[in-house]
Amino acid sequence: IEGLEKIAKKEDVVVFHAGTKMEASNYFTAGGRVLNVCAAKENLTDTMKTIYSATDDIYFESQHYRQDIGADKGEN
Repeated sequence: IEGLEKIAKKEDVVVFHAGTKMEASNYFTAGGRVLNVCAAKENLTDTMKTIYSATDDIYFESQHYRQDIGADKGEN
């Protein structure tokens, strides 16, 4: 998994590991839902921008992530 060191420098983002393993100071995916990228800002829009900006810094083979979590679905 590449980019975690860049995110570790961000004070407003926290990454929780779920399906990772560390070998020789490097993180690797171990399958399933691998990482949870979290942030908290003044409003949902800024929070989502922060989270998705951070996900741009992460790379591993065959990665994908949901883009609908926190999205406005027009529900009241």
